[in-house]
Amino acid sequence: MKTISAAAWKRSNAASVGAVGIDIPVEARGSAFYNRGRWTARCIVGEIAEWISLNVGEPTESDLERAIRVACDNANATRVKNPGIVVATVPDRVTPALQRASVGGNYHEAAHSLYSCQRDLSVSEIFPPLSRRLRELPMSMWGLLTEQILTWGNLIEDIRIERVMCREFPGAREKLESLQDLILLQEGQGNAGEGHKTLPKDDLRVVMGSFRDLG
Repeated sequence: MKTISAAAWKRSNAASVGAVGIDIPVEARGSAFYNRGRWTARCIVGEIAEWISLNVGEPTESDLERAIRVACDNANATRVKNPGIVVATVPDRVTPALQRASVGGNYHEAAHSLYSCQRDLSVSEIFPPLSRRLRELPMSMWGLLTEQILTWGNLIEDIRIERVMCREFPGAREKLESLQDLILLQEGQGNAGEGHKTLPKDDLRVVMGSFRDLG
């Protein structure tokens, strides 16, 4: 089996990200892949979920609109000092399977930069769909579901951006499939890296893992 050195592979990470048109810093460290950026939609949902958890009773429409306005303002004002992609380190010698999985990780994080929302958001576009969704359950329930909301939101967003990337960059599919194979192997061994792809350590991880991989 032909392998390449970790040093040579490390130099290729930025090229993988640049190949899909993203020009941001890429560094290799740790055991996870992640993207440091201003994810405004996630910031808004997280702040609204926290607001609900700190309030008792059913808010009025005006209460909810004010809360969403504050959340939008805070999300839009957020600044990331050192945006960039962090990719997992590799062993001294990198096998072909690991090469493909590593490129898949690079592509996935680049896809967040390409397709995940980092622009400013307004109350007028956020309030109607979010208020409708919030009214589907008692507000007291949403306050208990913050972690689950953000976790499932991550999974759905991961699936969405990878599908878009596979459509716009057909050659990415094989690398993304290799990345999923590596994640399944790590989870099976109980040593998955601490990244946004890891799942809760309970029975629900089976459901969420299947949803992610089928997606």
